[in-house]
Amino acid sequence: MEYDIPGSGFDYDSKGTAKALTDSRKNAMILLFNLKGGDDPERAPATRVEAQQSREEVVDSKLANAAAGRGIDADVRKLFYEIFPESKTVELTGDKELLRDPLLKRFKLMGKFIVKEAEWDALKMKIEEAGVTLSNLRTQ
Repeated sequence: MEYDIPGSGFDYDSKGTAKALTDSRKNAMILLFNLKGGDDPERAPATRVEAQQSREEVVDSKLANAAAGRGIDADVRKLFYEIFPESKTVELTGDKELLRDPLLKRFKLMGKFIVKEAEWDALKMKIEEAGVTLSNLRTQ
């Protein structure tokens, strides 16, 4: 069987044609196999004005953070960890709101968050699944 499925793509990085082909294939598969289609997170903003406004908001936020003496990514909710092989523990620091999470409460010890190395991998996976950025302090 052969089908002609029209498609279009829009991208500021000149990937419009490739996106149109990919979108056409995707829509053909959805139609042919009666698959459930949903929102496509990779779609660009609907208009150039919306895209411009979005970029301006990001720039304004980063400039405000820099002017306030914070890092340019201060708005990103992030946790940092440092592994201490000699004690077989991991110390967590970072966003105070994230550290109040009940998941981490049991690891609080005298104002610090200390995780046993044996529990770290499972906890790290749960944190990442929650969409929280984790960074190793030793590799900063």
